Amino acid sequence: MSNDINMDEIINKIISGMSLRQISKQYQIDRNSLKARCIEYFKNDPSELEAFERVIRNNKANSWREEIVSQETLEEICLSLCEKRDNLRSIACRLNLTEETLSEKLFQFLSIPRNKELARKYIAYQATLHPDYSHINFKALIVEMIKNDMSQSQIAEQYGIPVRTIGREIEKLREDDEYKELYEICKEYSNRKIKRKPFSSFEQLLLSSVIEKYENEGPIIVEGGKSKRRLQYEKAKANVEKAEQIEGTEAEKAKALGIGISTLRRNRIFVERYEREQEIILGDE
Repeated sequence: MSNDINMDEIINKIISGMSLRQISKQYQIDRNSLKARCIEYFKNDPSELEAFERVIRNNKANSWREEIVSQETLEEICLSLCEKRDNLRSIACRLNLTEETLSEKLFQFLSIPRNKELARKYIAYQATLHPDYSHINFKALIVEMIKNDMSQSQIAEQYGIPVRTIGREIEKLREDDEYKELYEICKEYSNRKIKRKPFSSFEQLLLSSVIEKYENEGPIIVEGGKSKRRLQYEKAKANVEKAEQIEGTEAEKAKALGIGISTLRRNRIFVERYEREQEIILGDE
């Protein structure tokens, strides 16, 4: 990347909504070099770099609607995959996209409520590739189940996931101090469903206040290990950033966030490791 490139101009265009991929094409700049220059541009102000990264994430999330793949095309791609008429790699190659980019477009498309039937087919297809259902974010699924007043069998039917699999994932929450409260709510909720004993108005308010803590778990369908890791990073990063704004000891900060001190410590370690590996979304597009 030439030194005579006007970085102020490029930064302003990105802040105005252009994605890194669009900038790369317009200026004939290698994306890795562009990423390095952007990081260099903000090296003396980490908070500005973090804000810029958020802009990049937002631009990338919005650009899928405008570029290359229409919703009709995404529907056909999804059906082609579900019916095993094609595979993701060859489709991405024909569209001149990376597999990761095409996956993200698909998952955004399948997260739209009106596409739930298609999402169900896609989950069933993915289960043939990942019988452990690693493509499902079960924490987000459990939150949706409670928010929509559904039983385990109802949510299982809606997404085509075995009830016993959902039950196993709920039990896993018992040993996670960050999700123990969600586990307890979930068990009581399931018990009430079985006994057909509704929550009182006051209990509903308490239930809603607990569920609000877990509403940012991300999408239900995820693209596999790397995507789950990125979701984990974003959640851990949010906790770390919030902790920095809270005065007091580590124990007081963790309590204010509603998590254990060991969880906050693990969040810090994970964020440092993830960012050290330079896998943050700034370099993806």
